[in-house]
Amino acid sequence: MSDDDSFFEYIKNCYEDVWHVRKEYCEWENGHNERTLRKFVCSYEGFRAEKEVRREIKKRRPRNITRCGCRAQLVIAQDPNTEQWYVKDFIDEHNHPMTEPDLACFLRSHRRISDDQKAEIVQLQISRIRKHQIMDIMVRRYGGYDKKHPVSVIADGDRAMHKAISIMWPNSSHRLCVWHIEVCIARNLHTQDLKDEVRGFLYYRCSIEKIERKWIAFLAKEKGIDKDSWLYQMYEMREIWCAAYHAGKCYLGLRSNQRSESLHSRIQFNLDRKMTLLELIQHIDHCLSKLRSNEAYLDFEASSKPCLQPDASTIEKEAANLFTPSVYLADVQYSVKAADKCYWIETVDGYDIVEYIVGRVDKGDKQYYVKCEICTVEA
Repeated sequence: MSDDDSFFEYIKNCYEDVWHVRKEYCEWENGHNERTLRKFVCSYEGFRAEKEVRREIKKRRPRNITRCGCRAQLVIAQDPNTEQWYVKDFIDEHNHPMTEPDLACFLRSHRRISDDQKAEIVQLQISRIRKHQIMDIMVRRYGGYDKKHPVSVIADGDRAMHKAISIMWPNSSHRLCVWHIEVCIARNLHTQDLKDEVRGFLYYRCSIEKIERKWIAFLAKEKGIDKDSWLYQMYEMREIWCAAYHAGKCYLGLRSNQRSESLHSRIQFNLDRKMTLLELIQHIDHCLSKLRSNEAYLDFEASSKPCLQPDASTIEKEAANLFTPSVYLADVQYSVKAADKCYWIETVDGYDIVEYIVGRVDKGDKQYYVKCEICTVEA
């Protein structure tokens, strides 16, 4: 077994623990014809060079910091007498959390393509096909992205869609879009008191027993509700739109399906009126798979931290731990740099509130009055 074979075997063992292997060090015989020692380490081994962190003039944004001094390693050496490889040193302890199994496909040592696939990619490049299109072709040809049912679904009130979701995704949480319900409330209810009561069912979070008692009291008060009316139909399907029935379920703070507009715009791209129904379904499935793959890659990137300057403020360091790298670089870092330009001028101590007068370095003599009101939220 050669050192390359040992490398591949080591990678296979790493699939269970889900971490990334890197070739680190090797020794050669006197003639530099054959290797006699090879060291494999974890990709988190070592630290980023201090000069790279302190460099002030950077032509490009530095990559996120991943190395944290992990000591896991495998050292193999070749016996000069028998020419057999043996394990010289092995450390299996890591000082960092492992990558999620679903995200292991993004680890560099876990991504491999065959020689035939390499030749096919070269031919596609010669044909002037763009790189992202080559990726789509390879994905379609070799099995596609991993399919995964959604954890939660937000849809409108279409009954056929509701029935299809319950059949195809029985384990997914399903609720109606709040925006569509608000439109229906304004269209079908004509008194403000009735609108407010229905909105209470829509937004109020409590136990299921309590919300059921509220519904019984509501129906007892509104005795003249027609069973064919919109309000009674909403009562029949209350479990998919009342907030109390969805407490503890994962919706990431979303209550409407307005974010699906990005998916709609992507589906409309390359859409052809001559498409058959099967081709349309395949096109939608491919768009969904690509979006999920991009989201999974962002989750993988979130496991690392942005590269900060040694003189970074405490706020920047805390924000780097709380926010994902993409959010930190896009929004948080800009806000922190803007706040760094502010300076204190005077404090105005009022009767029940403290007000600060601050200025900005880049705004001349312009002053800003800043106050903070602390509100207590009753449970």
